[in-house]
Amino acid sequence: MIQSKSIYNYNNHIILDYNNSRLKIIDTTNTSKDDWLAIIELARSLNFGKIICFCRDKYFEDLQQYGFIIEGQIAGFFDGTDAYCLSLFIDKKRQYSKYNLLEDEILTKCQTNSSVKDIDDDIIIRDAKKSDINQMIFLFKKVFKTYPSPIFDANYLNEILGKKVLFKIAVKQKEIICIASADIDFVHNNAEITDCCTNPIFRGKGLLTNLIIELEKTLNNSNIGTLYSLSRATEPGINKVLWKMQYKYSGRMLNNCNISGDFEDMNIWVKN
Repeated sequence: MIQSKSIYNYNNHIILDYNNSRLKIIDTTNTSKDDWLAIIELARSLNFGKIICFCRDKYFEDLQQYGFIIEGQIAGFFDGTDAYCLSLFIDKKRQYSKYNLLEDEILTKCQTNSSVKDIDDDIIIRDAKKSDINQMIFLFKKVFKTYPSPIFDANYLNEILGKKVLFKIAVKQKEIICIASADIDFVHNNAEITDCCTNPIFRGKGLLTNLIIELEKTLNNSNIGTLYSLSRATEPGINKVLWKMQYKYSGRMLNNCNISGDFEDMNIWVKN
């Protein structure tokens, strides 16, 4: 099981993310100098490679003095107010991308206009149910060797499904062939489009695009103002889908997530 837990301290929500060797802070509001020194020391003591945080404009310069650098921006993240995506690289090796040129090339190629494909008549898109969890785990394991969050854990999926996280699935003849989710932050009125997964046999058929369309319809009814996604920078498919869906490229977080056995760079895409 993936180790990941949260602690509440320094007036912030601080996530100790062991699987991704990072400490994550959702909101840096009201964090003092002493707090930051303690946070940095905590990350060092745990041998984490990176601290990431979402920062409001007025705290941006304060964080720079501790060595944080900007990797991107999410417009409207804090209930309409922009967030800077800042990182402090404790392990300096994580500050450098192995595939920067390839990722730039993929980003350029994905930004081409294309229409949304209609899915085959025998494919059904619907909300995931708890009875789908075992099949979902099977598909996740088929596609990902490792993953940043505990999606291989049935207890975890049972806990979040239909509450904090909305899952949409595509089903063909009772088999789940594509999954996408929206991880909703009700405090700040945003949602992350994530957990995008397609059975390799069915890629290129417009399934993921149509799942995201259905997620957006549901989120619009929930008054969620900002959508964003962190996509694997070396994977052309997901980046092309987000571009097609009118998400705006807003930066890249280096060596950010442990996916398929290694740290990967993640492109930031935003839609308001």
